[in-house]
Amino acid sequence: MKGKRGKGAKETSMVNSNVETNPVTFYQDSCSNDTNFSTISNQNQKQNPIFQNESKIRSLLKELQVHVKNCQNQRDKNNPNLLNIEKTHEKLKSEEKVTPFYRKKLKSMYATSLKESENEIRSLRRALDCINQIRLTQNEIRILQHQSFAFSGSKNQQNDQSIKPSLNMRRGVLMSILQQAALTLPLWVGEIGQSAPPLCGSIPPESQYICKQGDKVAAKVKSNSSSSNASTSSSSNGKKNKNLIEEKLEEEEENWILAEVVSFNNSTGKYEVDDVDSEEGHERHVLGKRRIVPLPLWRANPLTDSNAIFPKDSLVLALYPQTTCFYRGIVSESPQTPQEDYLILFEDNTYPEGYSPPLNVPQLYVVADKNSKK
Repeated sequence: MKGKRGKGAKETSMVNSNVETNPVTFYQDSCSNDTNFSTISNQNQKQNPIFQNESKIRSLLKELQVHVKNCQNQRDKNNPNLLNIEKTHEKLKSEEKVTPFYRKKLKSMYATSLKESENEIRSLRRALDCINQIRLTQNEIRILQHQSFAFSGSKNQQNDQSIKPSLNMRRGVLMSILQQAALTLPLWVGEIGQSAPPLCGSIPPESQYICKQGDKVAAKVKSNSSSSNASTSSSSNGKKNKNLIEEKLEEEEENWILAEVVSFNNSTGKYEVDDVDSEEGHERHVLGKRRIVPLPLWRANPLTDSNAIFPKDSLVLALYPQTTCFYRGIVSESPQTPQEDYLILFEDNTYPEGYSPPLNVPQLYVVADKNSKK
């Protein structure tokens, strides 16, 4: 017992001496603890959906770089063959005669060029798929950040004053964000003979289509929805009040606004959407499917998919420039290239003709008018 106790005392004295004379040991222990904490933090971070999506984007960008390089390599490989075809045709023009030798040679060069072009197209399609996946992942990150912000905002209501300036600043850059979204709308590039899909340009969605969370839509809302909700809540006072409320709702002005889908309730068949231009954060509306028009998911190429372009004199709903409201208008000129906009004549009683001068509106913000058939 004495020996053991003495050994324990010796070990204690050794530890104390290390504490006094060797502070590096404690620093190393502290670093070890920090490393363990950092490892746990990294593990938690890797489980974060936002972190996972950001990692996915990095991987997609690397994949995109590979496809772009392959595309350029295929083009460089095919260019000499195309030059030989051109030179051969110039030579035949001077001779004004196509011999069997040159006919066979041209046929072989055309076959090789077509094969190389198909490889280039394949690389381009893969690159376009990567770009589309990056856009979808970025949208998912934005939704997750919005949900996280909404949760922290409801949990810490005392920070409302610090939130308001960012919302005001958001309104200031909103127009440039909407313009950028129109410019980066993916261009539909189908196979030879393949028709443009629903929601490409002017092609309407399928009848059972449900908009996804984060999708931008044109939404028909009451201009005075807040007072409507308040009136509806007091409708339990009696049938007389209920009738008055219904008459008031019918008299209210309705507007088509640019909104973002929050959710869809399968049991009620209604959407929850947020006004993208609400000055007080998020103005939410609950609307039926008839009051929602999804915006295009792809930009149509007029040169290859003219059926996906609204023809001249079509009655449409279009986003008025520098606003977030859709108004009825007539197509004055359709785009002739994928980069061009529509020219829209908006209904406007302030002009003698009843329409505004033609204004540019991108494909993304031009949809069919649901009331045009009436």
